[in-house]
Amino acid sequence: PAAVTDPIDRGQITAGLSIVNDARAVVGAARDAELSLPEAKLASEIRPRFEAVTSAPEMAALRTEAEARRDEAESVGGALKTLSARVPTWEKPAIITDPVEARDFTTAAKAASAAQRWVENAYQADQDLPAMEALARTRDQFENAESLEQLEAGAALAEQWAQAANAVANAFAKNSESRDLLAGLGLWGTDVRPALEAALEAAIAGDVAEAFNKSAEVIDVLNGASSAGSLRLAGVVFVGIAVLGVLGLWLMIRRDSGPPWARQKKPHWVEDSGSRWRRGKKD
Repeated sequence: PAAVTDPIDRGQITAGLSIVNDARAVVGAARDAELSLPEAKLASEIRPRFEAVTSAPEMAALRTEAEARRDEAESVGGALKTLSARVPTWEKPAIITDPVEARDFTTAAKAASAAQRWVENAYQADQDLPAMEALARTRDQFENAESLEQLEAGAALAEQWAQAANAVANAFAKNSESRDLLAGLGLWGTDVRPALEAALEAAIAGDVAEAFNKSAEVIDVLNGASSAGSLRLAGVVFVGIAVLGVLGLWLMIRRDSGPPWARQKKPHWVEDSGSRWRRGKKD
């Protein structure tokens, strides 16, 4: 526009440089938006407004708007790319696509962000706990979402599923770790498999709270195994010492209660030299 070229033609370099920088920013924002979200056709909307600018303040205002819309377009485009990568065969609900076509990037960005979190969390749940089949179970609900509130609710539930799946997976991994002698002694007589199976069943059923509780129960038991083993070992040592003490006392009592020759420190047929001397002198 003339508002860009005229200051340069008049030799007003400082003023010309300012509006040129704003103009470059507008063009760059439109280009970036087109690359991130081609279906939005943001450049075709901005171009006539760009060419109609008549002053530096107008160009500065257009720059602010173009950069804000570029950021929203990049957010929407990134979310849509994630959906295409994670669930390429899924239908995108109209609550995501309609705002894009209407160039309502604010609404589109919120909807696409919620959809991305929904799919990402369900995908992560499947990675941690394939038996949960989170993606397969949530597909219909996702494709039939009709409002931003439904997308947000689905994303929140998928996040809980991902956390539950992670907790159960950690419990199974913890149970698979090798154990030292103390941990093995601490777990002697303890079977965590029923709790693990209950945690898995709860996660598959979508009972997030129960999956968390059972997983935490297993991990607490396994983490405390070494301490429990130390206490048990100490108890075994104490009992052993007590038994040895009682056995020694019993032997002493048995020895003192026997015949006189058994209570002597030496057998009765062994005489020391002093006794022989005294007996000979006496004789």
